[in-house]
Amino acid sequence: MFKRRRADLKRSEVDTPEKEAERRASKAVDEVIQQVGPQTETDRSHSAMSPEERQGELETFFREKGVANPEQAAREVVREDARFRIEPDDLSGYQMFSVKRRGGVLIVLLNINHRLYQYLQILEGLEGNSVAYQDAVAILTLVLAWARMEDEITREDERKETEHTAMQWGRQAEEFLTEFLEEIDGHQE
Repeated sequence: MFKRRRADLKRSEVDTPEKEAERRASKAVDEVIQQVGPQTETDRSHSAMSPEERQGELETFFREKGVANPEQAAREVVREDARFRIEPDDLSGYQMFSVKRRGGVLIVLLNINHRLYQYLQILEGLEGNSVAYQDAVAILTLVLAWARMEDEITREDERKETEHTAMQWGRQAEEFLTEFLEEIDGHQE
């Protein structure tokens, strides 16, 4: 139900928290790049690839990940000149999200099995509630900030340590959010 609703929202060009967070994070990165130039391999790829190359690489990735309408998703990313894309995915373990780099874009795969995703679904379900919308945007923007931080790491040992830290963070968040979600369920009954 949530996947269908999300797909409908994306097709109708209605803003979702993901789209707003992607726009804000892309704008922040663009401002940094204007001041000091490309900082990461992803930045350099974004600048070096033609729109067609970017679209082709993104389309292939989206198709492999099972994204509904990969052609449209890739076209949208390229049209918006986005530096980030958030997509739901079925990840293992306690991962809240995973960061992939394709076509000059940081793709954040949100784990649909993690409590963070469930909480974001609750916020999104509160249609018309501007505070819930802004909360979801803020959470997703923080996740994109983490993705950017990961992208700025150049040493492999630091990257592995950061991935380990993200897994620990995900485990803690799962425990903390479990109680929080139970409280929310109790208030909704």
